[in-house]
Amino acid sequence: MFGMSDLQQAWSSVLAQLQLDMPRASYETWVLGTQALELKDDVLLVSTRNAYARDWLESRLTSTVQRLLVGILNRSVSVKFVVGDESQEEMEMETEADEMEESELNIEPVQWLDYDRIVQPHKQVVVKGYLRRLGMEIGPKAVWLYVGFHQAAWRVQDQNGPSGKPLYSREVMRFSAMSNGAFWRLLKHAGIQAHLTGLVQRVDSQDARRFRRGRDGRPHRAPIRYQVCMTPRLTRADATAVHLRLKALIEKHSSTTSALQEMLA
Repeated sequence: MFGMSDLQQAWSSVLAQLQLDMPRASYETWVLGTQALELKDDVLLVSTRNAYARDWLESRLTSTVQRLLVGILNRSVSVKFVVGDESQEEMEMETEADEMEESELNIEPVQWLDYDRIVQPHKQVVVKGYLRRLGMEIGPKAVWLYVGFHQAAWRVQDQNGPSGKPLYSREVMRFSAMSNGAFWRLLKHAGIQAHLTGLVQRVDSQDARRFRRGRDGRPHRAPIRYQVCMTPRLTRADATAVHLRLKALIEKHSSTTSALQEMLA
């Protein structure tokens, strides 16, 4: 019979091994933060942060984890990944007013690529592969918020004439795989806001309150406006490398145009 402390210790051993075997970005995005909940009838329940992480872990790590557990527990067990319950903090946030009452957002997709017109990501959940690299810098929470906004932006997309259109905030939450409380808590977090710079930008200031006239003739609060960059920004390291290279080429050619031509050649 395994106690909870033994179970947690066993899962810590599994995490330590996975951290050694997996790419850092994948580990931090999908595995970090998982917890062993209980071992019953030879089935180990492991909590994940959201449904996307659960599906990713089920499809890629189930057999690996089960093999590791055989060596750690000296018995054969099955692993079942489940979405963890909301924390108490998130539940408390759901009772707050103000931002929590914003049922609509106004989203404006910007920075289109010709690639997007061909691939049509609005028909599936697709983001640029570069986001994996950027995710190592901004962390999984900011990544999932961006995924939510990015995918929701396709619901209002008009590539020939992009402009902001209203969309229910629950659509963004659905693609972010977050609860109402977690979504608004993270969106208002100063650190997350900094990570989302160049990805999701709030157009209206925090204190701005816009109103529009509804069908009933009365003024109603207008949706908060956001710009969503459909192409992720560069990481700080890549931006610095580009800056230094371009600076050196400009000094070499004394011409910005010539420097850009050589850099892109």
